[in-house]
Amino acid sequence: MIKVHTSLNENHLEEIENVLYDLYPHNWSILYKNQTKIYELVGYFKNISETELEISQFNKCTTFTTDINFEYSTIKNEDWKNSYKKHFVPWNLNDFHFIPTWRENEFKNIHSNQKLLIDPGMAFGTGNHETTKLCLKYLIQNLQKPCSELLIDIGCGSGIIALTASLIGFKNVHAVDNDDEAVKNTLINAQLNQIDDIVVSKKCLGELESTNKFDVVFSNIQTNTLIQNASILCNLVNKNGKLILSGILKNESSNIHQEYVKLLNEMKINFELISEDMNEWNLSVFEFT
Repeated sequence: MIKVHTSLNENHLEEIENVLYDLYPHNWSILYKNQTKIYELVGYFKNISETELEISQFNKCTTFTTDINFEYSTIKNEDWKNSYKKHFVPWNLNDFHFIPTWRENEFKNIHSNQKLLIDPGMAFGTGNHETTKLCLKYLIQNLQKPCSELLIDIGCGSGIIALTASLIGFKNVHAVDNDDEAVKNTLINAQLNQIDDIVVSKKCLGELESTNKFDVVFSNIQTNTLIQNASILCNLVNKNGKLILSGILKNESSNIHQEYVKLLNEMKINFELISEDMNEWNLSVFEFT
């Protein structure tokens, strides 16, 4: 496996997010290093040919390629598996525990509906990232359980939000992603936790326009995607439902609020906006009333 990475100029962040949206699905990610306060673009690819092709496609979509100098390194498959294991450690929220599969034996005494086993594979969503933690915190601390309400997790990654919802009592749960690897990984994690009552499907946001409405809508994806698809997301929510948006950098939250407040007012929907920050990230919740 080939790893490529480069530090980013903050002035280029919005353009890069738009580029990654256009290229999706892909194996790029934007990371924020809290200690150094530096943003980094990182990609993992199977071989050098795939790496060069992906970098070429990325460069064609940007206007500042001379400012980007990628560093390359080769990672053995075993090293890749072990490297993400170092960063994914068990953690808990209230009485609910999130446990990597390789640490399962340490938590045998915890009841099955109070823990979720996760093998993230190549999909996003170990729960360690602030964007996912903010979603899980809202889910566990603010939503009534057990619950017959319809819940959908858009951009499900490893399935961690949808699977947690099922374990804590939601009876009608859907998980969607437009990436094959994410769908596959969600199904694997559902099997690991003996969850067979959630609906997992490969769909892009545009395909959700004609779907059923939901009482709870989670969407943990990039800010520009949330803005571009604001109308679709708002129209997915039932009366008195909740729209939970994450994947938002704190300095971009005002853009989200402006776009969604304007749209919901035009739709004549009453709502309450709840905004919560965790380090550099923001969760924005629109509770329809």
